Amino acid sequence: QQLESYNQWSTMDYVNYQFWPRFDAGLGLGGGYVNVNAGSDMTFEQFQGRIAWRATDKSSLTFHGGLEYRQFLSGGVSPMLNPVFGLAFQTQIAKKTSLSLSADQGLGASYFSNQAYESTSVGVTLAQILSRKLVLSVSGNYGTVTYTSSAIGVAPLGSYVYTYFTTSLSYSFTPRVSLSATYQFSDNSSEQPGLSFTVNQVGLQLGYSF
Repeated sequence: QQLESYNQWSTMDYVNYQFWPRFDAGLGLGGGYVNVNAGSDMTFEQFQGRIAWRATDKSSLTFHGGLEYRQFLSGGVSPMLNPVFGLAFQTQIAKKTSLSLSADQGLGASYFSNQAYESTSVGVTLAQILSRKLVLSVSGNYGTVTYTSSAIGVAPLGSYVYTYFTTSLSYSFTPRVSLSATYQFSDNSSEQPGLSFTVNQVGLQLGYSF
């Protein structure tokens, strides 16, 4: 009964320039409108810059970041001005080993009534080719979510911290047929009663490409 749905329309448009063959950058403007089923509708505007840099044939970096200004159309709450960004870095640290790093921060409407949130997350993935047909992948992610009220007189829901760890082992029987076994551990620690949980999951996936 405390949950709600919403529809969001948004756009983010960039003007890009290639400074060198391996480096380009751009400036972007964007915005959107959020129609909330129960609570305050929202509008937001963003100004961001972004870069894409392929430092070597084995390493690449993309980053975008800037500011978002979010308004609540009812409820009497002051607008929010927050930084937003996203980062992705990939590199092949050895002939058979690759590393990926990611980080994100953003704002959004919540599924809880009269709430908006700010989220921040960081992640890392390591992939190792064990043999011609066997690949091991290990990844982890850590994030925080902080709620803010979108209406006067409504208390914010506080915050929660989540972590998850995933490992998978893939075997290719043929170039088209593969089998993967996966294990994932998830932990969610919340200030709200009933919203904390810990989950262990195992999975098996058979793939065929054509």
